[in-house]
Parts: sequence; structure tokens; C-alpha cells
Amino acid sequence: MSNIVRVKYWEIIADNLGKAGWSWGCVSAVDSSGRTIWIVDAHRDDGQRFVAHAEEKLTAFVALRALLCVTGTSNVCPSEIALTMYVLRNFV
Repeated sequence: MSNIVRVKYWEIIADNLGKAGWSWGCVSAVDSSGRTIWIVDAHRDDGQRFVAHAEEKLTAFVALRALLCVTGTSNVCPSEIALTMYVLRNFV
């Protein structure tokens, strides 16, 4: 019998952030309309910091990863781009 480890897509993104040298955080809050929002951030010791928010946890992590990619502050491997595109097409 094999041990199957279930990993959520946001955990993969968070793990890759850590491997790339980013510290990250995630928190949920309720806005004035009563909706839950997720706020995620990534920061480094050199003062770089990025924050994203969305109504879903995964969407917030995908948005944060996109910010890092668009600004050129993080190397992106092709497999991670493929994973992000798959998630965007199928879950967001």
C-alpha cells in the first residue's frame, strides 16, 4: 500500500516561493460586505514585498505568483507556468 500525499495547488505555489528565497504569509479576513477575502504576501530580506488578495485562497496565491513573474523578480520554470495555466483554466 502506497502513501499518497494530497497537496493543494496553493501549497505548491507557496513551496516554490520558499524555494526561490521568499518568505510568505496568508490570512483571511471579512470585508465590510461580509465576504471572506484572502490576503497573501511574499517578501525578502532586501525589502522587496508583494501583496495580492482575492475571494479564494488559490486565486490569491496565483495572483501573487503572477505579480512576481510579471515584475521579473522571480525565476519561473516551465513546469510551474504549465501548472499555473492549468489551475487558471480549470479552477479559477
